[in-house]
Amino acid sequence: MNLWLTIIADVIATTTLKVSKKFTPLLPSLFMVFGYDVAFYFMPISLHILPVGSINKTSFGVGILLISILGFVVYEQKLDNPAILSLIMIIVGVALINLFSTSVSH
Repeated sequence: MNLWLTIIADVIATTTLKVSKKFTPLLPSLFMVFGYDVAFYFMPISLHILPVGSINKTSFGVGILLISILGFVVYEQKLDNPAILSLIMIIVGVALINLFSTSVSH
């Protein structure tokens, strides 16, 4: 649960970076700062449960996927075929590591 809070907070913060415009508008800037604060708070808590490698690859992989989807939906940023293929590979990689790797403790 803590890892998901870390990922969601990081995705919110990163997504609002585009509209924060160097901290000029208050609300997006607050969302950005709050999101990163929450992410940095819950990441160490997750380290008590999961190995650092598992947290790192899962949070970055899922984060990249969610931020890419939000960029497409919210900011109309286009994803070409290599980007889509890369996102699929990230999904498969994170799934394989978390499901089958013996280096990940569940």
